[in-house]
Amino acid sequence: MPLPGGDGSGVKADTIEVCREYCFATEGCEGIVYGTSDKMCWGKKDIRTSKCQLGEGYVTELLTEMPYGTCTLMGDPHVLTFDDPAGMEGTQPVTETTPGDYYLVTASDLEIQGRFGYSSRFPSAASLTGIAISGDLIQGNKLVVEYVGPTQGQDGFKAWWNDKPILDQGFPSSFKDNVLQAEYANMDPQTFSREARNTIGGTSGNLPSYLFKIAPGIQIYTLMGEETMNGVITMRKLSVPMDGFCGNFDCVAQSDRLKVLEEKGLTTPILAGTSLFKNAPAQPAKQLKKVGETPNINDCPDDIMTKAKEQCKTLAPGMKDSCIFDVCASGGSESMGKEDVAAAAVAINADHATQMFGFLGPLFRAAEIPAPLQCILGIFIVGFAVTGVSFGLRSRRGGASSVTFLQTIDMGEEDTPRFVDEEEALLAMPAASEHEPLLA
Repeated sequence: MPLPGGDGSGVKADTIEVCREYCFATEGCEGIVYGTSDKMCWGKKDIRTSKCQLGEGYVTELLTEMPYGTCTLMGDPHVLTFDDPAGMEGTQPVTETTPGDYYLVTASDLEIQGRFGYSSRFPSAASLTGIAISGDLIQGNKLVVEYVGPTQGQDGFKAWWNDKPILDQGFPSSFKDNVLQAEYANMDPQTFSREARNTIGGTSGNLPSYLFKIAPGIQIYTLMGEETMNGVITMRKLSVPMDGFCGNFDCVAQSDRLKVLEEKGLTTPILAGTSLFKNAPAQPAKQLKKVGETPNINDCPDDIMTKAKEQCKTLAPGMKDSCIFDVCASGGSESMGKEDVAAAAVAINADHATQMFGFLGPLFRAAEIPAPLQCILGIFIVGFAVTGVSFGLRSRRGGASSVTFLQTIDMGEEDTPRFVDEEEALLAMPAASEHEPLLA
């Protein structure tokens, strides 16, 4: 964002202290990127993290607001934490196979709880079946969404705001007050997280979903399966200590591992009296009844393990372990590993296909245009734009050359073109398929 004396392309600042003052003097500026060698200063807002280590020779500081992060719960259930939202750190995502209510986020001013239960797809390993949130940060309000049955699929899920039903006027429907904006409609899961389709979302198309935007800037997305859901939580890092299955948001993925959570007592189900689900319908009995032995990757039969490793070998380190676990937990189901890999491949291909033309990504994905055609269309559209620039059309910054125009196109967080500075690559922003629309 433009700082005093600049146009958004950075300003000179002899020291980082001067750079900070520029940000403090600019309305909406939340942080800075400062070049320690070239003495350039950029102002930033709405910073999102997908990893925490930034470029060498640059310092990023958050001055007035914390960054946004994303936590994804999928499958049976695997949790990709705020500190490792893409499963790239080589640590296996947190996996909790016992039913009950657990803290996804716990802090002095906010609680987000997840309800886990068995399903016909994973009869001996619990999956996410509900999410609830409350706390002083959201003015003491409470949201609960969960599977109550007995119907399978979207009609078996219900939502409540302060213990009153919402989104119950049919499909699609919406609800709004001064704190909550809620929507029940068909949506693309990968708009919210590249892994949101895992296990229950297929590989393409919009699917029945809930989307909750809660002031100040918390977003909860849920993809509904037959009896379970995948969930994506997007929020700013809290200014007070936080913990839970979504992690402590300290940029250290290893500090969120299951063993660490066990040592903190966070892997024990929440007592009924302190559960945010206590006024909602009771968890269906079948979600509490285990069928078969609890899966353990260490006990996976050799033949199934061999098959699982082969099916999952193309995935990122963390996601590979989750895929292997899914295949073992399903008794060697070939479809399980194939679905995990296929869902991941769709996200990766979308990222690659729109790497040069990221601002067109939402349009391409909405129209379900194949990757090769995306590339051809992208070249045509950008070529047309460059031709326009060469004939004197002004870019947003005015007078930009066609080369600058190409350099400043990047993948945006909104469904519109976003023009960025070259240092934007230093900020660890989510891929286009991970953008999260949030409350203003």
